[in-house]
Amino acid sequence: MNTDNLEPESPNVKSRPGTVWIWRISGALLIGAVLWLLVSRPIGPTQKENVPHQGPKVTHVVPAEWGFAALREDGSVVTWYNRSYLGPEFSGIPEGLSSGVTNVLSTGGMFAALKLDGSVVIFGSHPFRDELSNVARDLRFGVKKIVSEITAFAALKEDGSVVTWVNPRTGGDDSSGVSDDLRSGVNDIVSNRHAFVAVKDDGSVISWRVSTKGSYLERDRNIELSKVANDLRTGVREICPADLAFSALKEDGSVITWGLSEQGGDSSSVSAQLRSGVKKVYSNREAFAALKEDRSVITWGNPKYGGDSSTVSEALNSGVEKIFSCEFAFAALKEDGAVVCWGRPHLGGDTSKVAVDLQSGVTAVFSTTDSFAALKKDGSVVTWGHASTGGDSFAVWDDLRSGVRKILANRHAFAALKVDGSVITWGDAEYGGDSSRVAEDIRSGVCEIFSSTYAFAALKKDGAVITWGDPEKGGDSSEVALLLNRK
Repeated sequence: MNTDNLEPESPNVKSRPGTVWIWRISGALLIGAVLWLLVSRPIGPTQKENVPHQGPKVTHVVPAEWGFAALREDGSVVTWYNRSYLGPEFSGIPEGLSSGVTNVLSTGGMFAALKLDGSVVIFGSHPFRDELSNVARDLRFGVKKIVSEITAFAALKEDGSVVTWVNPRTGGDDSSGVSDDLRSGVNDIVSNRHAFVAVKDDGSVISWRVSTKGSYLERDRNIELSKVANDLRTGVREICPADLAFSALKEDGSVITWGLSEQGGDSSSVSAQLRSGVKKVYSNREAFAALKEDRSVITWGNPKYGGDSSTVSEALNSGVEKIFSCEFAFAALKEDGAVVCWGRPHLGGDTSKVAVDLQSGVTAVFSTTDSFAALKKDGSVVTWGHASTGGDSFAVWDDLRSGVRKILANRHAFAALKVDGSVITWGDAEYGGDSSRVAEDIRSGVCEIFSSTYAFAALKKDGAVITWGDPEKGGDSSEVALLLNRK
């Protein structure tokens, strides 16, 4: 169509998106398709980056097993996590959380939002969350901490009481047998795969089991709590769980253990060394390591997982400052900045390929399920363990030579935050080792990073949140992008 004779009725009016112009062609109005075309095609650029921030800044991000919850400066909460467990109505701001939230706790796939009025809102991707209504009234106020396993949870309240719930479909035990002991005076609660333990103000221990049918805990190899009950009546300082066993550190420096024998429930082989002088107990999936006041280390449990440390016993006799673990191995950081490892060799227990780099200068050690990353004083990073989960960082070696100030890990990948505000990732690509999709967004301006089980989130200085990793488990936050202040 020839438009040379088209004239606007008001030639002083400039075109802008959404403006309808009425044209005169030989005194007649042009309508229909041409008019619609003019209306539906805004004039000028419509770049995505011109969209303004849509809400308050995010101040903190809380990870859970299947995703994240972001706390914003106005007291609202934005969530995104596994859609297979959760309907789309929860991809955004959950009901009751548009204001007044002061803190968010998490455990497994669940969150608990603590509000200014003292109330608590439970939400998340726990597969049996709808049945929490049975105890909802008890969770309305004063929740301090929550812990869980797949079929049950326990909430510690500010008044020292504990609220418990077990999924009736599993047929597991509940806490009814110890309910009187959980009504007051509880100082802390911990859990492993099949049991919960509460430490009371008087130093006594209360325990209850769930999901025990057909489990290892019904076998003869289990050291029952009743066998060590007298030793746990007073003086317990803290509990350290392995997968199917527990250890209790007492005020007098002794350690008491129970649970599956081969996972550390039976510590009789080192009982003499555990009678006194223990400062801290650490665990991985199936073994324990005790750091003593004289800075020596005692180990027990599954020998393949680090329960046997005889190959490095001389190095562990003195000078150990702290112990770190992945699921299959331990790493001891010594006073001189050296690192000593033991456990499954190809899953973190063997440092022979990087031994020279670990002789000094290490300040902290981080882990995925079966790999380690050591951060050194000079800002460099050394990695070892299973190559596919972060043990091999060759692809980003140059980026990790200097300037790293913090490392985060999920089950299968690492993310390093550098002093210039950039983030470097490596490990399993699907779970966050590959961040190329958001590379431009995390090249600068990042002030904090967070990890869920299978994804990462970066909080930027402008309050925006960038995510990557498994899209079904928190790595994809596109549905709430505007709420997370992404441009």
